[in-house]
Order: sequence, then C-alpha cells, then structure tokens
Amino acid sequence: MKKFFFLMLASLLMFACEKDEPVVELPTMSFADATYNVPKGCVQPIKLRLDEPVAIDTRVPLSFAGTAVKGTDYTVDKEYIDIPAGEKEGEVIVTVKYEITESKKIEVSMTAPLAGYDFGRFPKAVITTTLEQTTIFSFAAPQGEIPGDNADFTVNLYDQQGNNFNVADVTNVALNVVSTSTAVEGTHFRFVDNKKHASFLKNKSNGTFSIEVIKYEEGKNTIVLECGDANGYFPGAVPMIEITIPKRMNERIVGEWKGLDFYKLDDFAIAWGLSEQQKAALPTCTSSDILNFKADNSFTITSSGKLKNYFRNTTWDIEGSDMIVLGMSYPPEKYVAPRCNLAQVNYLFSAEAEDLKAGKVNMFITSSSEHEEILVLQINQHGNSTDFSFIWGDPLTFRFIRK
Repeated sequence: MKKFFFLMLASLLMFACEKDEPVVELPTMSFADATYNVPKGCVQPIKLRLDEPVAIDTRVPLSFAGTAVKGTDYTVDKEYIDIPAGEKEGEVIVTVKYEITESKKIEVSMTAPLAGYDFGRFPKAVITTTLEQTTIFSFAAPQGEIPGDNADFTVNLYDQQGNNFNVADVTNVALNVVSTSTAVEGTHFRFVDNKKHASFLKNKSNGTFSIEVIKYEEGKNTIVLECGDANGYFPGAVPMIEITIPKRMNERIVGEWKGLDFYKLDDFAIAWGLSEQQKAALPTCTSSDILNFKADNSFTITSSGKLKNYFRNTTWDIEGSDMIVLGMSYPPEKYVAPRCNLAQVNYLFSAEAEDLKAGKVNMFITSSSEHEEILVLQINQHGNSTDFSFIWGDPLTFRFIRK
C-alpha cells in the first residue's frame, strides 16, 4: 500500500513539474499578405515580415509553383529574400508579363523557417494574374527631402507595356499618407494649397505634388506616401516615397565649411563658350576657402582666392526659400533652396572695386558617397566685375564640405 501511495505521489509531482514548464514561443516569419491580384504588365512586391530582427545578414530561400510558368508568364528579381542585420523585413519583386493571355496563379513559398523562428500567419503568398487594363503609378524616386520651406516631387504614369501614359485631360490622382509616417499631417507638414494629389497636365505622363514644412521635430520627420486612388491605378516600381524633413537650415549650417569645387565648371565654361583664359578668370573654390556660419549669426570668411572678393565678415540669417537651377544641363536641375541673407557683400565681386550692400545666397545641404554633408551655395546677386564680366551676372554655384 505504501509503495502504491509513493508511486501515485511521484506521478503527481512529475505531472505538476511538466505542467509548470513554460511553453517557448518562437518569433514568427510571415508574408505581409496571402493573396494578390496583379494585372498583366504590372510589378508586385511581395514583402516578408519577421516579429524580431535578425542578428546577421540573412537570406530566405523561396520556391515558386502554380499554374503560371516562371520565365514565360512572369519573372522574379531573385529567388530569395535578403534581410539585413538588425532589420525584420525584406521583399521579392514579381513582374507579370504583358503577353499573358489567361489568368493564372503564382505560388510563392518559403522553403523552411529560419533557425529560431516559426512560420506565421502567411507562409505562402498566391498571386492571381489578371487581364484587366490599368495605369501604372510610380514615384520618380523612392526617397526625397525638403531642405527649404517646401519642395515639389514627381510621379510618373505608364501603360502596362512600360511606355509613358499621357493623360487625355487634366488629371488629379489622390495621395495617401501611410501609417508608417512619423511626421503628422497638419502638425509637421501640409500639402501646398491643400492639394493632396499628384496633378497631371493634359497629354502629360509626369505629374507633381508639393509639400510644405510646418515645423521640424526630432524623430517625427518622415513622410511616407502612396497612391490613394485604387480605381484604375496600380503601383509601379516605386510604389511609395519616403520624404525626410531635415533639421532646418539655420541649425544645419552652423560650423565651418571648406571649399570643394565650382559646381560643374567645365559644363559652365562650355555653355558660355569661354576660352581657357576666361575660364581661369572665374572664381575658384578650394580647401583654402573657409566659410564659418556661427551660432550667434556672425559670418566670417578665410580665403586666399577670389571668393574673398565677394564675401565679407558680417552677419547672416535664414529667411524663406527660392527655386534655383544648378548647372547648364537639360532638363535643368531644380531645387527649392533656403535663402541666406548676408548683411554685407561686395556686389562687384572684384578685388579693385567695392559696392558693399546686403545680399542673399541660396544654399542647401546634400551628400554623396565621398562626403556625408555637402553645402551647395549659389550666388545670384553680383555685378559684372572686370575679372569676369563676360558671364553677364549669371548665377555662380560652389560646393563646400564640413571642415
């Protein structure tokens, strides 16, 4: 009897221990959506999302099945999805060929879950190809920024064969602010003239929309937009745009900047038909030219070149923006650039003569693979000095980098 009682007690204790063991729930990996309807000639990104970011660069192999034949009815940009370290999302691009003649299905599956993950809600995504006619809506670039008070952005329309689609009449295509935006419409930004759409002129395939900055707030400065009109429009190669509101220029400009170059000097000289002697007479912009915008709004220049013939030690402030054109190429490089007022410049841009008065320059900050910050500065207000009167007061554009 005692032996039986002991066995019963041991069984109960083991059952209690097993019951108390916590169930380990692994993070999941799932496609963003289970089904898609994609018209012929259109592109469909298939997103994969993980609950937790991966620790290292990770590749998720994919398999493709269904009634549609890969290479004949559709193409993919790759047969896997790459997720960079620290991220939890990636995508594969599926393009349905325009030549399809019937509706078919494309099944996209993950071959196996990653180590430490389980499959989530949608381990497979199914695309149904359709023969419907549509217009493809695509932003001109996936990213942009608003360095000044406002900026214009471009949207392109295409037919299903990839050709430009010219609208028959003036057309407005609604835009939608995506929930992943950190900037709040009406608080941090607004659409100029309340036009929350891309506007297309008659017989044009490219339209524009404009956004105005209300205020900058750290951590709340990205705007994500997509097409807001699902009737008759299908997202193209760039279905969304992420627009950044950078710190305002009066904060970003503070500090020392050393000269980099005269922007596209060779193109400028060719456009004006300058001789080598005339080209050499133009102002240079080298590392010996140092501009210092101080936090107390004082401005100083240290230069051994011709820039010292224009700039003076003075005061500065930022007020408003202007549309400027860079270079001499076509189509022109247009930018809405903040306006910097200088209390004193030498309007004659000359070492021999002076005409000191208030002036303005336009400038914005960009970047390149070589330089994290590049200050692009354009002088629009200057006279015809004896050194380079042959350019008739044309705008001069220089680039500087952080010292």
